[in-house]
Amino acid sequence: MGELAAERPELTALTLPRRGLEELFRGWNSDGQLFDALSAVAAVEMDVQWSADAIERRAARVLLEKMESVLLLLPDDPGTWRENLPVTTTSAREVSDRPLRPTDWATTARRYGWPSKAFVGHPRSRVKDESALQTLTWTARNLERMVRDVRGVAPLLIGRIERPILTMIDMVRSDLPDVEALRPDRLDLRSLASSGRPWSTLALVAASLLRAQTDLEFLAFELIEPNPELAWRLFHLSALGEVLAAVRSLGGRVRWNAPLTAGESSGPQFQLRIGQNIWDLWFEASAAARYYQVASPYKAATTGVSSIQRAIGADILLCLPGRHALMLECKWSALGSYVGRDGYHQASSYLIEARCGLADNARSYVIGPEEVVRSQSETELDWPGGVAAVGVGSIEHVAGLVRSLVGESR
Repeated sequence: MGELAAERPELTALTLPRRGLEELFRGWNSDGQLFDALSAVAAVEMDVQWSADAIERRAARVLLEKMESVLLLLPDDPGTWRENLPVTTTSAREVSDRPLRPTDWATTARRYGWPSKAFVGHPRSRVKDESALQTLTWTARNLERMVRDVRGVAPLLIGRIERPILTMIDMVRSDLPDVEALRPDRLDLRSLASSGRPWSTLALVAASLLRAQTDLEFLAFELIEPNPELAWRLFHLSALGEVLAAVRSLGGRVRWNAPLTAGESSGPQFQLRIGQNIWDLWFEASAAARYYQVASPYKAATTGVSSIQRAIGADILLCLPGRHALMLECKWSALGSYVGRDGYHQASSYLIEARCGLADNARSYVIGPEEVVRSQSETELDWPGGVAAVGVGSIEHVAGLVRSLVGESR
């Protein structure tokens, strides 16, 4: 983790659950979907809202740290690149009224007799290897953007690696202005890897960049998880994935209504058909009261506060409107007081909101790390008209909570 390791040492004792994330990744095909989803996670405790671009910059920082030793093997002077620009020799058959260099005498005699009035030749020409140059240009453009984005948050790292990167960028600008920046495939990288330095080094760098853009598990677990400012967001997504996996295990069908993006959602992102019932699944449910047109005790109770109000909502809400609701408040921390006390405050608030029109039977749970929440516990309140329960559990308990809720609805 390099410079990131000391920022939140207490989180190194926690193991990020991956099963739910892998469930989500089954339906995604690009790094942009993950960045958007991470930016959708609301931070109640902080005023700062992270954009997808800001999260991408933090991931770029970790990737540059991982590539540092390889980047320093790249040429730090443009002359080395120019001396090694790859070329290939091509030949084409031509017919001329005078001998060519080289002339195919056998074909000339066979076709035109002897003495011949026309000559067949195979002139050769040397051309640049476009595939290698396109990969070089693509790599330079990506590194240029990453250096620009990361410089402000990790100036020492950029200071160590920027000389060979800037050399590559300047050479591409001056010598290859018309070369298209095409993302390489595995065959392109395999060919470069066997071409000797500096191309074999370029292949390693390009392969890392390509993996970060196409391998969501590498992006999540190797580039985002090491950043303490972002790992908790992955925990929220993992909990969402556990809910979806539980629904599928019950034979439910999942329809994705809207992407997971920053900003308040106008409706549930998922619609779930389980048996004869259609459930709504929200990721960040602050707009639920308005969507279902039910009262919000929070908004009514805080009208006397002069600052701008912001609606509250559970991190994850699974509901059969009017009947059943399960709310999950995700807390990724090694501090039991934060998971238990702070989480309880929020989960209790969401329970009150839900019982005021959203659902007659409502359960609200804090979901924390397994290392902190060793067992599931809850209390059921003596509220008339239905169920009102609040409790805590780990991410391993999410599937059971979903199955229990669905069972109550049948």
